[in-house]
Amino acid sequence: MTRDVAERITAAGVAVGAAFVLGGIAASSILARAPQEVRDAVASPVPVVTWQGDWGLLLWIAFAVAIAGGSVAYVYLLRELWHGADDGTPHRTLLGAILATSGLAALCAASFPVLFSSDIYAYGWYGDLALHGLSPYVHAAAPPFDALMRASVTQWGNPPPMSVYGPLFTWVSALLVHVAAPLGAAAQLDAFRVLASLALLLCAALAFVAAEGWELRRRLVLSAGIALNPVAIWSCAEGHNDALMLAVVLAGVVLVRRRHLLGGACTIALSVLVKASGIAAAVLLLVDASTRRGPAALRRAALGCVLGLGAVALLSIPFEHGVAGVLVPHAHYAPTFSPQWMAWQIAAQMLPAGTPAMAIGCTLVVLGAGAVALHGLRLVRAGERSGYAVIALGAWLVFPNAYPWYGLWMLPLALIAIDSRAGLTLLALTLTCAIRYVFDAAYGSGHVVYNFVAAMLQYALPLLLLLGPPVALPGTLRSAVERE
Repeated sequence: MTRDVAERITAAGVAVGAAFVLGGIAASSILARAPQEVRDAVASPVPVVTWQGDWGLLLWIAFAVAIAGGSVAYVYLLRELWHGADDGTPHRTLLGAILATSGLAALCAASFPVLFSSDIYAYGWYGDLALHGLSPYVHAAAPPFDALMRASVTQWGNPPPMSVYGPLFTWVSALLVHVAAPLGAAAQLDAFRVLASLALLLCAALAFVAAEGWELRRRLVLSAGIALNPVAIWSCAEGHNDALMLAVVLAGVVLVRRRHLLGGACTIALSVLVKASGIAAAVLLLVDASTRRGPAALRRAALGCVLGLGAVALLSIPFEHGVAGVLVPHAHYAPTFSPQWMAWQIAAQMLPAGTPAMAIGCTLVVLGAGAVALHGLRLVRAGERSGYAVIALGAWLVFPNAYPWYGLWMLPLALIAIDSRAGLTLLALTLTCAIRYVFDAAYGSGHVVYNFVAAMLQYALPLLLLLGPPVALPGTLRSAVERE
């Protein structure tokens, strides 16, 4: 059985990687036939497709085929692990298979000839600024110091947006830019992609450790579900820093599971040093402590979060000044390709001219998402693991602009509740969120009807899973959950 389960993991990982390779071959063929102006537009140290009309749509289709093919293998693997894992299987062998095949799939994803996000160029800009003693939290034009900054200006203008990331990520960015500088701009950008892919492997390993004491099938689904999710792999191949934030969160969860609640809560709060969304994990820890661990545990968790966030506040003073001086005075609320955006478009068509359609549409969605999250909180208080997935669903629905890499935040919550409709719906959203790329790759915001249909596909298809019958939790697993 050991060999059989390991072989299934390996086969699925190879299939996910092969899907990326085949999609990359198709994308290369499309690029070879594209007009010169399209090839010139994407030409950069790491090519990025932005607003390339029909040719951008074709490139996205090649990517979508890769994600679809990888998703088939991914879902099949999770099903097989849930129904076929053996408790006598050596855990190291299986975890090793998960990590090795995820690494292989990441290499295959990195071979795709184009990206659909320019974020690594912004990361490089921030790191370069820090190396030269300038703050990435001050939105001011700067003379490009090297080829990396010139490439970043091409992608984002001068200056790029102010950094919205914590100081730890700024320090990491500066280190990567410095170490890879002798190899050129492409290598400096690729360094972010390597780091993100390694962080995803670390997330899978930490999740496996954090789930110690659970059924083996649940541990495998959690670890493999993180490591082999095609959109998660792609997000890391693009270099997004969300896996790095999640790794810090999961390290804190490991400490919590090993009865180091104060240190674990502090570590989870420190994830905000990478990205502010880590604070949501701290909130969920407090919810868990208040509902399942008692008043004393809640006090320790709250103290750990306060200590961690206090350290974040002290270390993030430049960021806080940037938020107060740049983001707050100049920011404007603009939902894009999300439930709020769709409600806004519908309200604009139905209501008289001059009515604040955006405010009305967004308010309705926020209220609905809040009701979903409150229902999830009630489920958590009732001892239902699926409540965490319901809370995450509410959060996802309220996002004004849910990028595909946000799925990394939600993936663990989907996988621990995979035996519920909410968990399956959330998992489906982590896959269909790849549709979001089509907007920027092809037509931007210029085709409202086209974009509305695509956004409906992104959200409506997964949400249809909620209409199915309840997923029965086996009695033996229910008792195991209650004993935790």
